[in-house]
Amino acid sequence: MEDFGDVLLSARLTPATVDHLYAQALGELSRLARLPCGDVDLPVFDAQRIADELSVFPEWFLQKHLGSPGRSAVSDLAGVAGPFVSVFREQSQCVVHRDFHSRNIMCLADGRLGIIDFQDAVLGPVTYDPVSLLKDCYVRWPRDDQLRWLDAYREQLVTQGVDISDDAQAFTRQCDLVGLQRHLRVMGVFARLCLRDQKPDYLNDLPLVLDYVREALARYDAEPAVCAFSDWFERTVMPKVAIQHWYSDQRTDAR
Repeated sequence: MEDFGDVLLSARLTPATVDHLYAQALGELSRLARLPCGDVDLPVFDAQRIADELSVFPEWFLQKHLGSPGRSAVSDLAGVAGPFVSVFREQSQCVVHRDFHSRNIMCLADGRLGIIDFQDAVLGPVTYDPVSLLKDCYVRWPRDDQLRWLDAYREQLVTQGVDISDDAQAFTRQCDLVGLQRHLRVMGVFARLCLRDQKPDYLNDLPLVLDYVREALARYDAEPAVCAFSDWFERTVMPKVAIQHWYSDQRTDAR
């Protein structure tokens, strides 16, 4: 295996470097998107996997972290799981890294990027990895920049012959809803890392992930399933979140 060194992409990201580095990273993703799916033996990101991933949110974030009865959230999540399955299936399927973000990308000495942690790769929707990068759980960029990078990536895929939507708005919706599924899961994963694995620093990253979730819910609340889940989330989850130190402390610091 090639020695990738120890310089993470996250350490190199600044407003001055991000355009170039993200163009490189998305270029690497386009290579994955073009791999023939029949040539790889990977699990499929199917309805059962979507449900299994969503279950981490009520179990670890709601029940074990917030002390809220996570069982009651299962039915609420079931309502939004259907649209997730649909949006996952309607897209071109490709090799998905599944954790493609600035802490899993290395900056090599020769200027190239190296990708690590492929152990959870699956066959899944073409938007999963780009939203993992552009809505990184550890670093935030303005929405306008996210959309600009996403559109450049979409155009790159179209030019390379990948079968994706030629409608930029539809592609953005797919990306946002796939990101919503991912970030709900991540909220549960970060709570689990704190409680089970004794890694409390992950709580400091929850406010950004929570922002991504609420923004996506608000953006697509005209869709009935999303609207119902959004109403439940704001009514049931947010009052309990508001009294958590990791949330209230960061909100105080931001003032």
